[in-house]
Amino acid sequence: MSARVLRYVGQAVAYGAFIWVIAALSDAAYQHLPEDQATVKLSLRHAGKLVSECRERTTEEMANLPANMRAPLVCPRERSALVLELDIDGERVVAETLAARGMHSDGLASVYRRLSVPAGQLTVTVRMNDDVNVDGFPYEDTQTVDLEPAAAGIALTEPGRDSRDLHQRLYLPGRVILWPPACNPPVTR
Repeated sequence: MSARVLRYVGQAVAYGAFIWVIAALSDAAYQHLPEDQATVKLSLRHAGKLVSECRERTTEEMANLPANMRAPLVCPRERSALVLELDIDGERVVAETLAARGMHSDGLASVYRRLSVPAGQLTVTVRMNDDVNVDGFPYEDTQTVDLEPAAAGIALTEPGRDSRDLHQRLYLPGRVILWPPACNPPVTR
């Protein structure tokens, strides 16, 4: 046989072996969770309320400033840290204080958590406070959900059009709930 024919036969054998290995490995069963487990994902991106309101400068303050910086109002940019809690079946699984991002702490706070939980009926409670001037949790929602094995329930929070407006949605299979229902209009899409 010529060298050219042997080269083609060698390539065919190499390609065939490569294809066989890929086919054998692609048929292997992969299970990302045990059969009796489900996943709850918590995703949040939200800007807290401003730490303080605008105030007027005093005449002394105005006199000490250069002429080009004499704006009558001082409006701080710093936003409140978010206090977030997630309870599953009465057990606190997430309790975090999320600082606002950015050089002046004026950006969004964000978090993503993925939790493995036993499949079946769960009571999920989400609480959030986005204002340092308010005690407790003005935003709260509790749901009882039935998660099937390998299912994923998502507790999702996202800002509305106006970053000061909070549209909270707790997505779990078959349900969409806005919270707090009394504070926010429904999101229409």
